[in-house]
Amino acid sequence: MKAAIELFVLFFPLLVLCVSSIFTVPVHKKDSMNFFFSTIDAYLMQESLGPPLSLTVKEDSSGEIKINDYMNAQYFGVIELGNPPQQFEVVFDTGSSNLWVPSSDCQKSCSAHSRYDSSESISFEEIGSRVLMSYGSGSVAGILSEDTLVIAGIKVPNQVFAQVIDAEALQPLFARGHFDGVLGLAFDALSVDSVKSPMDNLIELGLIKEPVFAFYLGNSGPGELVIGGTDPKHYTGEIQYVPLSSATYWKVELEEMLVDGKSATSTRAAIVDSGTSLIIGPYTEVEAIAKTVGAMPMPGGMFVVKCESKFPDIDLKIGGVTYTLEGKDYILQEDGGCLFAMQGMTFQTESGSLWILGDVFMRKYYTVFNFKEKTLGFALAA
Repeated sequence: MKAAIELFVLFFPLLVLCVSSIFTVPVHKKDSMNFFFSTIDAYLMQESLGPPLSLTVKEDSSGEIKINDYMNAQYFGVIELGNPPQQFEVVFDTGSSNLWVPSSDCQKSCSAHSRYDSSESISFEEIGSRVLMSYGSGSVAGILSEDTLVIAGIKVPNQVFAQVIDAEALQPLFARGHFDGVLGLAFDALSVDSVKSPMDNLIELGLIKEPVFAFYLGNSGPGELVIGGTDPKHYTGEIQYVPLSSATYWKVELEEMLVDGKSATSTRAAIVDSGTSLIIGPYTEVEAIAKTVGAMPMPGGMFVVKCESKFPDIDLKIGGVTYTLEGKDYILQEDGGCLFAMQGMTFQTESGSLWILGDVFMRKYYTVFNFKEKTLGFALAA
């Protein structure tokens, strides 16, 4: 069996019309191990992107964006750009800060996607600066532009974004990905060319009640991204908050990781990234954890397991609170195959190595991202 996962890991970025209090993006999920066990190229390709969303608007002017979950590996939703509006399915990515969609001038490498046509929008403004946005799975080249963005039914005027004219370096991820572009939800410190992110514009224009968004990645049925608050029906107990160690990525101190009650890492930093499908960590540490859970190595830093095995708990201690992943949380199973949802990678940031807590962690724990307080909050997902 070939092990490969079409995942998305974007974690390396190298006029107010009406005030709405809360905006939400529902999330839907498809399960298929065909998505996970295919080719390594497919895995690298989708490591950092997510699936399409549908958009609904509540009568009280707050918005709901459905976040669709494609096989537990891609989460994406619908936005609109231009006047009249052009629709795009984008990954809502907490590991980057820019908004981009394919341009009508992008031919071969964007042919499978919806493309933005500036000549069709009366609100388009040309900026013209060229930008290169780099991710863990590759890069895209584009031209900065400005137009009206609609997210969760809310109009954000004069949003700067990139029209991508070349996505060849993001192949094969982009060609097979169930998304058209990316909407970054990290801090502006990560933004290429210091472009103000959509979230910052929502906050500065007073379009949301609180400078907060929260993810619920449903394990069965729809999930949602809430912008401007939280949704109590999607979590149980109290939300436990922890201060960020860096307001670039959504980065916190990882106090400890235990596997079957034994210490499993010396790495003390983690970022929470909705644009990453699995849990990513230093290869040698992931390799040791995989051995403990009885997983066998496959290409691309991936591991497979015997589905009938018994799996130990993995405990992560963050902000003095222990968050437990059981075997059912970190083993992805279908069509007779089982994947250990942790991948080893050798990479370094300026502050050293780190763990990336992707969708595997976020499906178990409702996650709240607070720009003002610079905190992350976690509660058990309902």
